[in-house]
Amino acid sequence: LQRLEVVGARETLLVVAPDQTPERLLDRLADARKTGALIMAIDAGDSDLQSLAHESLTVPSAAGTPYLDVVQHLVSTAAPNARSRPSVRSRLGRLLDRVQGAPYAPG
Repeated sequence: LQRLEVVGARETLLVVAPDQTPERLLDRLADARKTGALIMAIDAGDSDLQSLAHESLTVPSAAGTPYLDVVQHLVSTAAPNARSRPSVRSRLGRLLDRVQGAPYAPG
């Protein structure tokens, strides 16, 4: 939470919340958003977090399934480490294309 106190404009925060997001974290995220930070969220259906996030991905939770872990891994793999790289969306799209294989072309 201390890192959220110094988030600046044009920074991107990725929040992974498998459970209900604590109120204190929501307050810090709201402050970060006010300073111009981009908030992205992966959650299991937390409406409070989704209302704060610029972009959110809801991953259904089911007992014994690692969906959230897999999605978190894919998104963090696709996330850029430098500003000169393509956007998270384009990198994630390319990663998913590689995982899925070439699209089916009816013949």
